Amino acid sequence: MSIVRVWIARRLFYLGTISVCQGNTTAISTLPVPQVSPPPPTHRAQSSANRKSRDLSVWTLVIVVVVAAAAVVAVVVVVVVVVVVVVVVVVVAVVVAVVVEVVLVPLVVVVVLVMVLLQ
Repeated sequence: MSIVRVWIARRLFYLGTISVCQGNTTAISTLPVPQVSPPPPTHRAQSSANRKSRDLSVWTLVIVVVVAAAAVVAVVVVVVVVVVVVVVVVVVAVVVAVVVEVVLVPLVVVVVLVMVLLQ
């Protein structure tokens, strides 16, 4: 049976079924239903489908691993940046404290002494 005939027969059966469901029994509802089933898959087609499914699962696993690795790398980068910023802030604070202690305090003392001596 050609594809067109099968399609037409199915459409007519569908229309007949609707007519019967609505209580309108017509001659069209007595048409036989064509029994068209697809051929069973061959071993090669089944093997190809299994391989495609396996390939898909492998690619899914690869994508999951890559995304997880990227997330781990991103977290490590954020942690390293935070640690570096904290270390830089602490070093700058220590340097400023040392400069104030070593340079500015004696300078203020000298300036005060000079002002006292000049009066």
